[in-house]
Amino acid sequence: MSENRVTILVAIEDADVRDRVLAALAAGAVPPPPRPFFDRVCHEAVLPGRRGGPLLEAATEVRLRELFRRSRDAGVVLLSDGLVDDSAPGAPASSEAARELFIAFGDRYYSTVAISRTAARVEDVDRAVSTNCSPDDLATSLKLCMDRLAYLRVPAKNLPAGAEVYARPIRMDNDTEVQQYFALRYQVYLAMCYLDPTVEGNRAGLEIDWFDTHGIHFGAFTVLNGYEELIGTARLITTEDYSAEDRDRIHRLADQDQSLRQWVEKTTNGARLPALHGRPDLLRRVGPEDLVLGEVSRVIVRQQYRGWGVAHTLMDQLVKAAAARRVNDLFLECLPVHEKLYISHGFRRPRAVGPWAGNVYGINRTMMVMHRSCGNRSVLSRAVADVPT
Repeated sequence: MSENRVTILVAIEDADVRDRVLAALAAGAVPPPPRPFFDRVCHEAVLPGRRGGPLLEAATEVRLRELFRRSRDAGVVLLSDGLVDDSAPGAPASSEAARELFIAFGDRYYSTVAISRTAARVEDVDRAVSTNCSPDDLATSLKLCMDRLAYLRVPAKNLPAGAEVYARPIRMDNDTEVQQYFALRYQVYLAMCYLDPTVEGNRAGLEIDWFDTHGIHFGAFTVLNGYEELIGTARLITTEDYSAEDRDRIHRLADQDQSLRQWVEKTTNGARLPALHGRPDLLRRVGPEDLVLGEVSRVIVRQQYRGWGVAHTLMDQLVKAAAARRVNDLFLECLPVHEKLYISHGFRRPRAVGPWAGNVYGINRTMMVMHRSCGNRSVLSRAVADVPT
């Protein structure tokens, strides 16, 4: 039996829902494997033990550890009705068990589909379907989760001989290039299950938020058959003011679709940087000082070019651009699996916990904040010590 496979692990307490889901999977609701990253898909059910108790806190965790212990390359999509807590008044939230499993397995090829009455997306759960979802809806969510696992797979290839990767600012006066830039962000964030439902269905197929209206946008490129091809994206946001002309261009792009325009308006934020959202202590330290702060985000590489050093090329360019704009402190938010990449570019995880790990604004995913001092006057120079490498 191949270990290079995706297991759809069904952990559903409600017997009627479990039987219906298993019947749908047996009848063909299982998407084909995302080759060449995985070569097989199977499904199995975890059933409550004789002692009872919450399924996710017992047998499911044991089975997940078994699957990942068997092969580090294994992929698992957990399909469960225990990932969302919608019993309390107010908006649904991820359950305690879901949060614990994310902490335990979030650095593996692990993805989740929640089954709940409201089908609400919650923090650190990739997809959501209703208890009476159709087989097609179930298959769509499973496919997106498997696409996410495939994108996360560590690339094995290196930059081919004779190939060149370079990064430069996006030409904002080139409508085609700007459209391609935001379309690539949409394609990868859709596969990563990062898109808010408001943005996911936009007809323009673009990923844009309010922070794009005051940022510098970069692309990574290679030349294929004599033509320049966009293969990666990144942006540098700072607390400075930016070109009104560029802001107008971003708004015109968002105006192509009502839901996209609404999302840009919804993400308008006084914190100026995504990493500062929800961190009032840091904002208070920033306020009195005349410092320029910056944030690196949307470092994205087209899947077939991962392993070419594209992210490193983009980061080199962004750090230089931050220095040129006299940025004092540079932040970013990332998954733990990407920490080594950013350490190699001078970023460190602050020693303090609590506000330095949390829900990324607009993505609804728990990530860690990393920081790099770019000048002598740093907002964190005395307040927080960096973790030594």
